[in-house]
This record gives sequence, structure tokens and C-alpha cells, in this order.
Amino acid sequence: MTSINYCIRMNLLINTTMSRSSIKNGLGLVALLISLYFPPEPGGGSITAWNRALILQKLGYTVFVLCGFPSYPAGKVINPKYKGKFFYVEKFENITLIRLRLLPLKSKGYLRRVILFMNFISLSFVYIPRILKISNEISLVYALAPMLFSSFIGFIYSKITKSFFIYEVSFLWPEELIAFRTSLHFTLSFGKILAKISYTLPDMLVTISEFAAQYLSTNYKPKAMIYALPIGVEPSFLIVGEGEEKSKLEDIKLAHRLNNLFFLPFQDSAFVPDIIYSADVCVVPLSPDPIYNATIPTKFFDYLACHKPQIGICGEELAMIINSNKIGLTVKDKEIDKLVDGILSLKNSPSLISSMEHNSHAVLQEFSLNNLASKFNKVLKKEIMSKEKEK
Repeated sequence: MTSINYCIRMNLLINTTMSRSSIKNGLGLVALLISLYFPPEPGGGSITAWNRALILQKLGYTVFVLCGFPSYPAGKVINPKYKGKFFYVEKFENITLIRLRLLPLKSKGYLRRVILFMNFISLSFVYIPRILKISNEISLVYALAPMLFSSFIGFIYSKITKSFFIYEVSFLWPEELIAFRTSLHFTLSFGKILAKISYTLPDMLVTISEFAAQYLSTNYKPKAMIYALPIGVEPSFLIVGEGEEKSKLEDIKLAHRLNNLFFLPFQDSAFVPDIIYSADVCVVPLSPDPIYNATIPTKFFDYLACHKPQIGICGEELAMIINSNKIGLTVKDKEIDKLVDGILSLKNSPSLISSMEHNSHAVLQEFSLNNLASKFNKVLKKEIMSKEKEK
């Protein structure tokens, strides 16, 4: 399951003292968001892109999204409206989507994902004239990882349009890749060189956590400002996704004859809130590798939006959020006895669960999109003004 996003409806006062060059053709501020994945596709990448599009809208931008046809993770485009199309423009919740057809490959395994991503980057370059004609006068380019080559294509678009460029490092490549696939250690040195170059291109870097921001600052020392912008929550929209690890978990169930463990197939988004609400407590597991201390999984926001107490198998930033706000309990990897004790303590204390549910409701406001957008707006305006003064 991926993220539910939540916000309170309110008006933001947008400072419009931008340069006149960013306000043309009656469109006002125009942003181009570049993301391989976008709804209705499942997965964290799709949720993050949708989240950022909403935030840009709240900042007063007319948003265009450059993305692939919806085919993740199976690699098949099912909706008949895309049949025979290779380039497709459509509206989605007042956002204009510019979709590119990708190779029919399952998003499974590192090599296939690289091929798909390079396919997307190549088409993004080939279709530049057509895309710019549709999106008109762009004043901001916002490129999302999963791979650092997003920075390069975003840089190209920003240079052509003379716009402000933001690169979001939602995936610490190559570090997270190496942690996940130890057989790829030989790519670390070369990957870090490419990463360092990619971090020199944007006018501003965005991460999803403070830990990730500190990691970039310490290890790569980019000149651009680094801003931590959490995913945030908005319960009016939800996407459910499948993951690569599901088949491995099913194998474990069979091997250990775990008759009390069940797997649900892909669910319609309308049912997901009911599934989460049916639980008393939700678990947020993270890999024990130190690089994942920079990650706040989208499922954390799913559970937060449903006011569910959370057991985090994690460390660093996510553990700090859970513990400091008293919205759950945390243990570290392999602390099995402590995990069992935590589950039993919650099971035997309805008042503790009630308290954590109440605290979750309060914390939710901190991660509302309006709150995040308001904070981000102040920083973004300052950086844009600074960049214009340099020119």
C-alpha cells in the first residue's frame, strides 16, 4: 500500500512579485513536473509525483506533468483510450499530463528499470519541441528521481526555458541501490561521481527527510540549497500498489507453513481506507542498512491519515517522529523480543492505543499539504529572488 494524502482546505496568500517573464499568455506561473510514474499507477514514485503536483498548484502554478503511459508494474497499458498512441495529452484533476509510451517491460529487476528509465529520458529529449509547445512559458522545472539522470533532463529543460530548476532526490542513488543489491558494489565510485555532477545542476535540491538533506550536505556539499519536504498527507486520494517483495513473502509463508498469514490481491483504492481502519496497529518496516535512515516510507502517511498507532522497525528520523510525537513504538532490526513485547503492550492497553490515535490526529496537521506548501513557498520565493538577482 502506498500513500494517502491529507490536507485542510484553506487559501494560501501567494506572493506574486516574481519576474514578469514568468507570467505570460494569461497562464500565470507555469511548472513542468518530470516524473516517470504518475497516477493511476500504484507505488511510491507515483504518489510522490502526485503530491508534488498538488503542492505546486497550491503555490499558484499551472502544472504540466511529463510522465509515462500508466503501465507500472506489469509493463502493459490496459486502458483502451491509449491504444495505438505513442504521445498522449490528457487532464487529471486540473493537471495537464503529457504521457509518453514506454517499452512493454515489467518494472522488475534493476536492469529492466534502468532500460525503462533511459527510455523515458530519451523520449523526453526527443519530444522537447512538442512538449514545450503544449506547456507554454515554463517558469519552474521540477524533476523527480528515481535515478539521477532525472537531474540531467530537468537541467536541459530549465536551460531551454530559462526557468528555475528543482531536483528532488527522493532516492539516494547509488547508495540505496548498493544497500539493496550488494552485488553492485563495483558501481559505487562511478555512481558517486555521477551523483555529484547531478547535484551541481539544479538551483535547489529537495529531499523527503532532514536526514537525507544532511547526508547530501555532508557527503556531496552541493552549492544549491537543500530543502527537506516530506511527502505529506491528503485522504481524498489513495493508490494501492504491489511490490517486488510480495513473491518472496509468499515463499516464506509456504516454507514455514504460516496459516495465519494472508495476502490480499491488488485492491481498488476505494477499499483501502477500510482495510487500514480494520487494523488496531500498523507496522512500518525499513531495511536496517544505515542509508535507509534517510527514508520516510509513504505507508507511514497512510497510517497517519487513518490515525493508526504505528510500530516502526526503523531508526533515526522515522523513529524520532514516531517516538517524539507518541504515535507508536519503535524497535530496531532483529529486536524480536522487543517487538513482541511492544505488540502485547498495545494489545493489553486500549487506553494507550486511544492516546496514540489522538496524537496521530494532531501530527497529521503538521504534514498537511497546505502546511508543507506554505513553508516550501517561503523558501522557494527566496531562492528564486536570489537567482534573479544573480542574473
